[in-house]
Amino acid sequence: MTTQFEKTGECLGTLTIEAEPTAIEGAMKRAARHLAEHANIPGFRKGKAPYAVVVTQFGEQAVFDEAIEILGPELYRKALDEHTIEPARAGTLEEVVSRDPLVMRFSVPLAPEVDPGTYREVRVSFVEPPVEEEQVERVLESLRQSQSLLAPVDRPAASGDILLAKIVANLTIVDGKAESIPVGGKGDEDGAVEVELNENLGGRFPGCGPKLEGIHAGETREVDFTYPDTFPVERLRARPAHMQFNCVAVKERRVPEWSEEVVRAVSDKTTVEDLRLAVREALQAQARSEAEQSYAREVLDKMIAGGSVQFPQVLVQEEIERMLRTLESNLQREGATLEVYLKTRPGGREALEKEYEPQARERLVRGLFLGEVAEREGLQVSEEEIADRFRRTFAGMPGGSDDARSQQALKDPTLRRLFLEDLLNDKAVQRVAEIGQGRAPDLAPIPTPAEKDETSAD
Repeated sequence: MTTQFEKTGECLGTLTIEAEPTAIEGAMKRAARHLAEHANIPGFRKGKAPYAVVVTQFGEQAVFDEAIEILGPELYRKALDEHTIEPARAGTLEEVVSRDPLVMRFSVPLAPEVDPGTYREVRVSFVEPPVEEEQVERVLESLRQSQSLLAPVDRPAASGDILLAKIVANLTIVDGKAESIPVGGKGDEDGAVEVELNENLGGRFPGCGPKLEGIHAGETREVDFTYPDTFPVERLRARPAHMQFNCVAVKERRVPEWSEEVVRAVSDKTTVEDLRLAVREALQAQARSEAEQSYAREVLDKMIAGGSVQFPQVLVQEEIERMLRTLESNLQREGATLEVYLKTRPGGREALEKEYEPQARERLVRGLFLGEVAEREGLQVSEEEIADRFRRTFAGMPGGSDDARSQQALKDPTLRRLFLEDLLNDKAVQRVAEIGQGRAPDLAPIPTPAEKDETSAD
């Protein structure tokens, strides 16, 4: 067997193999036996027909094609070993160049190549995000409001009140058919639901709130309205509708003043000042976390611009497939299917894959670059970190204790790999942010060959 390897593109190579004459002869006989074992040939038991009979029955080309299916992968693996090639994915037989001698040409996707350049020299200024006093007060007021009580009142309804009402809503009749609109909310035994009297009645009935101000308990009002073009529910957009609103009761919110009892009800603190400090610290931590994520993306972009990332097209297609599986999962949660969704899109699956390709490439570049950073920085994930991520992921889920579920899940090699990759990615992103701010720890010196030999001798 003679072989020749040539790099023909970005992480792509061509492997040309010329087989020994005896190799194809043996493969033809093996192929004939395989065909005979899976076919009914008159006058012979399965697998017992002579070679010449099999060739007559199926044709020489069919036997040759079967022989290539057998011999091709064997010679391909030997050629990879001969050239010490580690392909990124399985190769593809592109062409049988000739039959005598047998010459085959394979396309070989090669491992990604990442050159991070001088990534450790990248610097980007980081601005500590401010937390305004108004933000703190809004959170405190929201906490105080959460302890409010609803009390029935004998007066006309005003904005901000809670109305207990029986609501019947329909889209305006089209072609003689009325289409009801789900009211939403949990009703009482009589079917009455609570809605807040605001502009859109909680978002379900746009523009209806002002038309119901001043309503009394026991009063019924008829309201006409039209859903805006931007309404979240597509089938309701720009549709006229009618609502019958029967007010059963008017209630007002009675918000308590701050007290130790109220503070304890919304936190583990005892004073308003301690609660205010805790809220400010939580807001600061949240703001910093969000700012650091955005900052890390900016630093990573500069690092990538100063380096290079190459990968075979097959990895792009795999990333697109992952994106499609995510879409399919999201559609299933909404009661839809990917098949139906693709039928509603111009161009179908092919057009969607083309639309996804730029994003898939960007994700690959970022992921491969972060992987290179993690390796060069010596980042690792401990068993305890993996176990802790499992515990936090399964916390509060039904079906047994959190610890029991996480211990069982830890045995799943696929889940373990996914969690390990996520944790390592998180560490790489954190290290990128540290490098950008100039506060990353120094790298351990790379041992010289002599030092490696001394370590091995010890």
